[in-house]
Amino acid sequence: MALGTVRERDLACLRTFVLYHGVLCYLFLRNAWWALLAVFVAEAIHSLLLWRLWPGARAKYWIDVAVSVVLVFAAVFLFVTTEWVFNGSVFVGDNVLRILLLSFLFAVLIVVRALLLIYGRNAAAIVTFIGILISAGLIAGVLTNQGFYADAHTLTIAFTYSAAALVTVTLPALGLGLYAYLIGAAVLTVILAIFNDNHSARPYSYYLTH
Repeated sequence: MALGTVRERDLACLRTFVLYHGVLCYLFLRNAWWALLAVFVAEAIHSLLLWRLWPGARAKYWIDVAVSVVLVFAAVFLFVTTEWVFNGSVFVGDNVLRILLLSFLFAVLIVVRALLLIYGRNAAAIVTFIGILISAGLIAGVLTNQGFYADAHTLTIAFTYSAAALVTVTLPALGLGLYAYLIGAAVLTVILAIFNDNHSARPYSYYLTH
């Protein structure tokens, strides 16, 4: 799939939604394990759609599925690590309202990716949908206190992380396919290594379950 046809690179680009699913689910669910389950379900749904809409390329399909399984874990735990390194706090708030807000945003993202898979997409659509939906949802939740309470530092970490993923992974995937993940991984590794000495005083395990 990497550096393959335009269609294959498009599919690799759409698979990068897993990165934004990971951020969204972790921030709202406050638990890496539940976030992991939610992201896995979203990627499984996408894989099922891909199975129906991408006949004649089963070998490359299974490569995509294998990559997605790895990325489900990476999407959640790399962001947890980022939050720990940059001393973020964990979101708290009303459980019911927070889950309702997550369910709405998560469902919209899943539907958007399905529509892009079916009808095609371009770079502008990726930027617009991801930027507007995640930004509007998080800001609405914070400003109205309907979903959760959050401090500006944690929100900044989430936005910066998502923006970096967009620039280093999602958009490059349009031309590099799955190789774009190597760029994002290299950038993130360097940043986390540089700032690791300033990590949170809380134990890492705290960020997995709170």
